[in-house]
Amino acid sequence: MKWKRTWVDSEGRKYRNTFYNRTRPGGTNPLTDNPTRAELLKAIDVWAPERVLEFGCGYGRILEWIEDKYPEVYGCDVSPEMLDLAADRVACPVFWWDILGDDGPEMTWDVSFCRGVFMYFNAEQTAKAMASVSAVTRDAVLVWEWKHVCDLMRVIAAGRHEKFEFHPIERRDE
Repeated sequence: MKWKRTWVDSEGRKYRNTFYNRTRPGGTNPLTDNPTRAELLKAIDVWAPERVLEFGCGYGRILEWIEDKYPEVYGCDVSPEMLDLAADRVACPVFWWDILGDDGPEMTWDVSFCRGVFMYFNAEQTAKAMASVSAVTRDAVLVWEWKHVCDLMRVIAAGRHEKFEFHPIERRDE
């Protein structure tokens, strides 16, 4: 059996070792983009947003693609270590937010998006996180996630969260 190594941050969250190798200084493991920059920008541009939020921004790789494309770009994450890495990488504001918590930011965004955030949640947590993100997003919440997660989210969203737009990601070799 092949075991994957994990990296645990200071708050006990586990990340794949390949993720750590991409984010640490001198990391050598390249990332295959999914979505690609072009796919992401095409989906966001439909909404012609002024203010964009990436929730679950991690170390800021995707923020780096878009921070000069839209008038106001923000990133948030639950990991202080990832936010420190993002703050070193991008000029746009990044902040701590637990989308499963009770208190959300007082700001709103035209479009918010994430890649690979909801796969870590059970159905109850997914419903809570969807409500939290929906509450701070005016036009659209764009989600790139595994197909089975998108399918679950569609069921949860039905009749409650029409602003969610799902983009199933595919396995691409790293």
